[in-house]
Amino acid sequence: MTTQHAASNDHPLSHLRFSFVDVETTGLSAAQGHRICEIAVLAWIPGNEPAIWHTLIHPERAIPAEVSAIHRITDTMVVAAPHFKDIISHIQALVDDTILVCHNTPFDYSFIQSEFSRAHQTLCCRQHIDTLQLARRYFSFGSNRLENVARCLGVPAVGYHRAQADVYATYHIFTQMVPRILQGGVEFDALLSPLESK
Repeated sequence: MTTQHAASNDHPLSHLRFSFVDVETTGLSAAQGHRICEIAVLAWIPGNEPAIWHTLIHPERAIPAEVSAIHRITDTMVVAAPHFKDIISHIQALVDDTILVCHNTPFDYSFIQSEFSRAHQTLCCRQHIDTLQLARRYFSFGSNRLENVARCLGVPAVGYHRAQADVYATYHIFTQMVPRILQGGVEFDALLSPLESK
C-alpha cells in the first residue's frame, strides 16, 4: 500500500482522476433514438492500476442486424441485461468529477447524455480529452481509427468494437500519446476541452 501511494504521488498527473468510456449502440445517432447496448468505464488515477467496469445494457429497442454484425451484440444477449436507468447511479459514481476520455468523444458522450437526460439525471463531468483529436493534431497515423492507432503504438490487438476491449485500447493509447505530446512542450491543460451539457 505504501509503495502504491508513493508511485501515485510521483506521477505528474497524480492529482487528477480520469474515466475512460466506450459505448456500443443500436445505431449511429442518439438524436434519432438509438440507444446504448453496452458500456465500459475504466477509472484511473495516474500512478495507480486502472479499474474497469462494464456491462451489457437492455436498449429497449431492437438491435439492427447490420449493427450486430459490427459489434456482435444481439437482442438475445441483452434480453436479461439491466436497463440504463438501473445502472445510472454506478456510472455517475465512476464518471462524475473526472476528466472524461474517449476515442471520438462526441459519439460516446452524445449517447451518455441522451441516456442521462432520459432518466432526468445530470452527468457532472465538465472536461474531456478526445484521443481521436490528439491523434489528428499531434500524430500522423494514416488512419486514426482506434485499432490502427493502437497498432501503430504497439498496443496488443484485442476484440475491437466491444466496449471493454475498446476502452482498454483507449487507455493504452492515451498513456502512450500524452507523455510524447507533453515532452514536445505542450501544456497538459491544452489537451482539455469543455463538455457541453444539454
